[in-house]
Amino acid sequence: MPASIIEQTEVLLGLGLCDDWRFEEALRDRSGCSVVCFDHTVNTKFWVKLFASNTLNIAKGTRSWGSLLRYLEYRRFFSSRDKIHRRQMIGYHGLGGVTLEDLRAEYGDRRVFFKIDIEGWEYRVISDLPRWGDNLVGLAIEFHDVDLHRERISEFIELMKPTHPLVHLHANNIGGLDPSGDPLAIEATFVRADLIGDVEDTPKYPIAGLDFPNGAMADPPLTFG
Repeated sequence: MPASIIEQTEVLLGLGLCDDWRFEEALRDRSGCSVVCFDHTVNTKFWVKLFASNTLNIAKGTRSWGSLLRYLEYRRFFSSRDKIHRRQMIGYHGLGGVTLEDLRAEYGDRRVFFKIDIEGWEYRVISDLPRWGDNLVGLAIEFHDVDLHRERISEFIELMKPTHPLVHLHANNIGGLDPSGDPLAIEATFVRADLIGDVEDTPKYPIAGLDFPNGAMADPPLTFG
């Protein structure tokens, strides 16, 4: 994501958490923004299952002993009023969750960056994103089941283009391919137009030092540039 986003972001809204908040931590460290994450699946049962899974993977040599400390790291990060994990589902009221319109009522007067990875539910909320206007400084989103939703993704990109153009796109390499060899999951970054600056010709992907495989054993550095 462009470095210009850092000084603009007042609140990072993370939709989808699981056991990885490296992005939230990195943006928080660089910008001082508040962090509010939403994931109803990260609960006691989740941590028990993760501990058991990591223990087995340590025996197989595919995880380090440090993975057993993940829960303590979670508690350390989400330990203050401006770093919050809300165990709520993003989507519809009827399922005990909150909508993007609910979040706009809470945070719509602040400059917000969205990180969205909600396993297919993105298609239920993306139509609400343009309503955030200039207070939406940018978003990073993973689109799932691309083969089924290609037209909706294209429509969303065109809808956002005048105010929040697409600035980066890459495949999730562990998400699989359709029969045509196209990825089933893609990750996209959109940025408010006035924060982009000069636009260079589109480079050939992958960009060295920027694009990394999702399934790499070693975590790649997070890049703001």
